[in-house]
Order: sequence, then C-alpha cells, then structure tokens
Amino acid sequence: MPSAESGYIAPMTTPGEILSPTGRLAARIPRWESRPQQVRMAELVAAAIRDKRHLFVEAGTGVGKSLAYLSPAVASGLHVVVATATAAIAGATAAAAAAVVAVAAVAATGDLTSAG
Repeated sequence: MPSAESGYIAPMTTPGEILSPTGRLAARIPRWESRPQQVRMAELVAAAIRDKRHLFVEAGTGVGKSLAYLSPAVASGLHVVVATATAAIAGATAAAAAAVVAVAAVAATGDLTSAG
C-alpha cells in the first residue's frame, strides 16, 4: 500500500488510465466522456503529490475538477482533506469520490463486479 513515507506510488493506475476514453471509469460508467483538460489536471495533481509540493489550478466549468484531483489523491494512498465553499460543490465532490472509490476497488481486485 502506498504511504507518505514512500511517496507517490500508484501501481494500480495513472491519471490517464483512470480518466482516458479507454480508462477504468470508461469501462465502468456508461457514456463516459473523457476530457483532455481533466486528464492534464489530474497529471499535474499527481506530480504535485509525488513531489510533495503545493499546486494551484484554475479550471473552467465542465472540466471535471473533482475527479481530476480526487483520482490521484486516492491513487496516492495518502489521507486527503477536501474543502468546498458551497453545498452544491460538496455534493459534486462526494459523487466524484464515489466513482473514484469504485475505481480503487476495481484496481485492488481486478474485478469490475466487486466495485458495486
């Protein structure tokens, strides 16, 4: 299991493997639409986690920010805190988190049926 001591280790997947048109979410979610900006943001978040540095990202509506920061956070194995300014954003973040947890279950077991 990845740890803070070992740094960013994601043998299960990379951001692209989660969010790409042929990635784990596409295999799990009907009509999944991969977004290049989302994949790029997730790559930047993964690099910031790996390098233990802060990252500020500005992204417009529809980019898929929640999954872009949650997928590398889950893959890192580290504890994360997500704070939002509104209940609507909190709800979207919770829904995105559920999808990422399903992907993590698939990665851990290799079985799509075990993720829900």
